[in-house]
Amino acid sequence: MPDLHDLSGTPWSTRTAAGPDGRPALEIYEAGLLVDVMVARSLAPRILRGARAAVWSGRSATVAWGCPPASGSLPVVVVTRRRRRPLIDAAEAVSLGGWFWIALADGHFAGVTVAILGSREQHTMRTTRSHSARLGVSSLTNRPDRSQASVKPSLR
Repeated sequence: MPDLHDLSGTPWSTRTAAGPDGRPALEIYEAGLLVDVMVARSLAPRILRGARAAVWSGRSATVAWGCPPASGSLPVVVVTRRRRRPLIDAAEAVSLGGWFWIALADGHFAGVTVAILGSREQHTMRTTRSHSARLGVSSLTNRPDRSQASVKPSLR
């Protein structure tokens, strides 16, 4: 039976399920709508899979998610805001079943960078506007910023 987990006080929730061949899967929802599905991979996991920022009821937050590297260690997650004086903050990554991680930061951030301690591996993703105005929240979605990634993205 899948488990649904709300990220308290935000429009996001996650649900664990079984993917192809019984592999663990994680579904990410925003305001009840599915925005991503990740299936655990034993080879070349996507360290940073996605990140979204939303504004609702006068509040804002940013969420990022991915898979831990083969070592199993959680990444260091840094969120950035682009303004006259850039703001950089950290978000704590939390393990979801050992196959996935998720991090939540208060505030609306423009980008997310994850790094693996003891490694030069680093991945960066910027947020872009979403076409989901019907959600009732102002949200942003993102795409990998491949120009800044030091590791080539794996093929799906």
